[in-house]
Amino acid sequence: MCIKRKAIKVSWYLVYVLFSFAVCASDSEDDLFMMDLEELINVQITSASLTSNSQRFSPSTISYISSKALKKRGVRTLSQALSFLPGTDIQKRRNGRDMVWFRGIPSGRNTKIMLLVDGVPYREPVFGGWSPDEEVPLNNIHHIEVIRGPGSALYGGNAYSGLISIFTNDKAPDKTEIKLTAGLFDTHSLRLNTGYELDKGSLIFSGEMFKTQGHKMSRDRKGNETDHKNNVFSYNSHFKINWQNFKASINTNHYNTEYPLYSIKQTKPQDYKIFSANLEHKVQLDKIDWLNKIYTYQVDRQMNRRRWDDKGELFFQATSFLNTRLFGATSRMNYKGHNQNILVGLSAESSIVAEYAEIINLNNYQKTHVLQSVLDKNGDNSPETKNFAIFVQDELFLLNNNLRPTFSLRYDKYEAFDAELSPRVGLVYAIGNRWTAKALWGKAFRPPSNLQQYEVRSDGNSPGSSDIEPEKIISKELDISYRINQSHNMNIRYFHNTLSNFIQSINAEPYANSEFSKSSSGFELEYIANLDMQIFDSEHMQLRINSTYLNSNEPSVSPVNNSIQGIIDFNFSSFTFSINHNGRRNTSKTYHTRVGDNEYKAINNKNSYVTFDLNVWIKKPLDLPIDIELSALNIFNTQYYNPTYAPDSYYDVTRAPRFFSIGIQYSF
Repeated sequence: MCIKRKAIKVSWYLVYVLFSFAVCASDSEDDLFMMDLEELINVQITSASLTSNSQRFSPSTISYISSKALKKRGVRTLSQALSFLPGTDIQKRRNGRDMVWFRGIPSGRNTKIMLLVDGVPYREPVFGGWSPDEEVPLNNIHHIEVIRGPGSALYGGNAYSGLISIFTNDKAPDKTEIKLTAGLFDTHSLRLNTGYELDKGSLIFSGEMFKTQGHKMSRDRKGNETDHKNNVFSYNSHFKINWQNFKASINTNHYNTEYPLYSIKQTKPQDYKIFSANLEHKVQLDKIDWLNKIYTYQVDRQMNRRRWDDKGELFFQATSFLNTRLFGATSRMNYKGHNQNILVGLSAESSIVAEYAEIINLNNYQKTHVLQSVLDKNGDNSPETKNFAIFVQDELFLLNNNLRPTFSLRYDKYEAFDAELSPRVGLVYAIGNRWTAKALWGKAFRPPSNLQQYEVRSDGNSPGSSDIEPEKIISKELDISYRINQSHNMNIRYFHNTLSNFIQSINAEPYANSEFSKSSSGFELEYIANLDMQIFDSEHMQLRINSTYLNSNEPSVSPVNNSIQGIIDFNFSSFTFSINHNGRRNTSKTYHTRVGDNEYKAINNKNSYVTFDLNVWIKKPLDLPIDIELSALNIFNTQYYNPTYAPDSYYDVTRAPRFFSIGIQYSF
């Protein structure tokens, strides 16, 4: 008890020290990090309708995350950026490949949320998903747009429960920035951001190298002791050129991480090499915008699982290879005139599995060669999937532009199953400058992955089935926004989702569509205030509060009872202080049933938890040409767990303990 009290006292002392630094850090340049409330409400976004529109008149619920907010909060990964949003759960996994759930909708491997980087879909064809941590570097970011709700009416499959769209800067930075960071758990990073403005364009380059041993996992998935850590090593680069009406970019990423899922004397390192590129051309006429884009997204992954006996002798080894290619092209035309905004577009995609196999090379000390997992599409081990689509949208401007109905429809053609039709209807009504009401209804789908359709396993565990159909969802949403005055804004939303054709495997049987529907519903509350006040030598404070109330009949989300999560975010001129509440979840009937240790099998970790984070920028201390960043995450070292985990039959994943880091940024 004395040790715990001492640790709390030390934590409070560290908080005091960091706040003291924040006091010294404030100066006239601190407004760089602030976003005015007026600017936030009327910021121009494009993801919701594929046309430029203010956030207020967007037909979908959309969150805008600026580069200023990312920098001020000390955000390094997409997981961190999304964790501040309402209706969002970040499911920490033991291998650094987090899962994102919107509004209680399970999304294994993030297959139900579409991720775009400069319009390029980050979707690996075998598993059908992506990862929000080391797989998506946040280099040269201008802003991020996040839609919680159906997006298939414009984006097709995988925009099932939402969409995340990352936009990089088109202009070169005013100064070259070099940032060096060091932190606990042997964490180091080096980041570069530079560029050059041309007569009719710009050249931009950014890159990062990151290395950490990560925190030690206390238990493996069966509740046994483990010596695994969340170690990561990665390096990435981003190159972009803008010239007249053309844009082109290339992204490369190479990262390696241990899969800390197993007990002692087991390892499973995984190595990823990712490449993406796109070329875009845009023509702007009097009332017509015409955009054409081609792109590719490629993933090369290798894993090597090994097991040793008590004497240190290797008795099991298996390797896994994955090599996939995604190619696509899209063309869309936008006409704005006569009180309407019409969009027409075409898209085509081809996904190719060049190689996929899991091979057992050593079993019970004996050399062997067993194909544990392979894809088989009518004898083809390298299947190719093609998709063609056409989409249309019409946004009307009525009652002096205050009433805006939007009608969207997309037709997707796949060779493996019937064509999909995805409609969406949105309505926005603005009453004066204060009230805004939105209503949205839409359908979306998620096509089965190659793994779910064509996998063949030697152990018979969850093989693929070519008979499965796409998952379906019907979403309803109501949003009321009230601008109290120039400094205060409040939103309350109600949502309801009905999921059908849910793809699942029960007791290692082949994948199949469920016969029963599932649902999730709830409320989101957001409050933003820009306050003029003198505190900590800062003239401004931005307060953000969001809370989500969720009810679902999905066991891994919140059976029977309800869940509440919330964030209170204090944004001063030079620092942020966040209070994060993770709501309690009920246990399902299968909770901890696969845990071998009886003591840990009986433990219920699905309580509510509160954590505190602080990030401070000290600008030009002692008139030196540097900026210093101090970060403290989980300040009081709360031991907390994933609020949900699928499947929850395994032992819960421990979230990261207290973490401190210091960064030095030099600009020239």
